Amino acid sequence: MSLWQCSKCFKIYQFVDYLKLESRWIDKNNKDQGKTLLYTCGKPFLTDKWQLKTEDPATGHILSLPYI
Repeated sequence: MSLWQCSKCFKIYQFVDYLKLESRWIDKNNKDQGKTLLYTCGKPFLTDKWQLKTEDPATGHILSLPYI
């Protein structure tokens, strides 16, 4: 299980939330670049996201970043 946090609104998203995010074209004039996901606040997902915890596939351990 992975958790991500938006650096704009600070909402925490789980993987199931990630699957429900809306998408938009990166460049409407050049569709070859594809789409990007948007947080509910409108910020693109790939910009300044914080991964809070994830599962190590080799060991199955949950890795997390400390809160500061």
